[in-house]
Amino acid sequence: MEKLKFSLLTNKNLHSAIGCVVKVFLYDEPMTKNLKITELEFKIFATLICKKCVLGKLSYVCKNPRNKVVGFCLNEDMVSGGDFSFENITEKMNPIFNILEMLDSSYLRDK
Repeated sequence: MEKLKFSLLTNKNLHSAIGCVVKVFLYDEPMTKNLKITELEFKIFATLICKKCVLGKLSYVCKNPRNKVVGFCLNEDMVSGGDFSFENITEKMNPIFNILEMLDSSYLRDK
């Protein structure tokens, strides 16, 4: 049985983490599949969000013995999460962002 290691998401494991995020959300998540988002389009988003999470120092990855990221928990501070640029992100993702914005607003309403 492989021993897995957990560590903070850093620039050192950023590339592997981006690949894992793309694999999980692009190919196995119903919304991205149905919106027909391409790998390149989603990789742009995954790169931006993972880089933001590195800066936030709240996200973790799970690595196998070959140091490949096989799992992740991307976290951000919802109150002081900082700026996020949607400039290069495909408009196909707007329905996903709308849902996430509604969920965030609903959660933060009482906070």
